Amino acid sequence: QPGYVQHMRKCEKQADLGEVCSSDFQCAWIPNSFCNSTCQCEPTYTMMVDKGQRKCVKSFDAPCEKNEDCGLANMKCLDGTCQCHEHYYENNNICNVKTTSLTKPCDHYKACWPQNSICNNNKCQCDWNYFKKDGNCVKGLHAPCNLKSECRKRHSYCINKKCACKPKFEEYSGACVRKT
Repeated sequence: QPGYVQHMRKCEKQADLGEVCSSDFQCAWIPNSFCNSTCQCEPTYTMMVDKGQRKCVKSFDAPCEKNEDCGLANMKCLDGTCQCHEHYYENNNICNVKTTSLTKPCDHYKACWPQNSICNNNKCQCDWNYFKKDGNCVKGLHAPCNLKSECRKRHSYCINKKCACKPKFEEYSGACVRKT
C-alpha cells in the first residue's frame, strides 16, 4: 500500500523528516536519514525542501568529491569539503551572500566583503591592522606579512613577518612619518 513499508511481516507507515517514527525502516525511503524517535538526517547532512519534498543533503564542511555532492544553494566542493562560494558565508548551514562594500550594514561577523573586513557595530569595516584603500582592506602597520610588497601603508615594509615603518620613519597615528 502506498505510504507504508513492510517490516518483519507488518506494515509500518512511512515517516517524513521530522515526523515520529519507531524504526529506521519508516525513514528508509529518504536517502541519508535514520530514526531517532523522529526521522532525521544523518550526521554531516541537513534537511532541505526541494520541489515541496524534504530531503537530506550534505551540509557545510561535509566531505565531498565533486560540486554536485554539496546539495545546498551557493555551496561547492573545495579541497574535499562542502564550502560556500566566494562572496558567501555560512550561518546555520545556509550560505548567505556577503555585504558587498565597506560601511554597509551587517548582522553577522562573517557577512562582510572585501577580504579582511569584519562586521563591527552592525557595519562592515576593515579588520584590525588593515585599512580601506580603493574599496579594499589592505595591510596596514602591524599586520602579518611575508613579502615587502604586502604592506600597503606609505613608507612601510615587511620585517620580522609584520608590516612596520621603514628606517628613517616612525609610526604616528597609524601612519609612517619621517623622523625629525
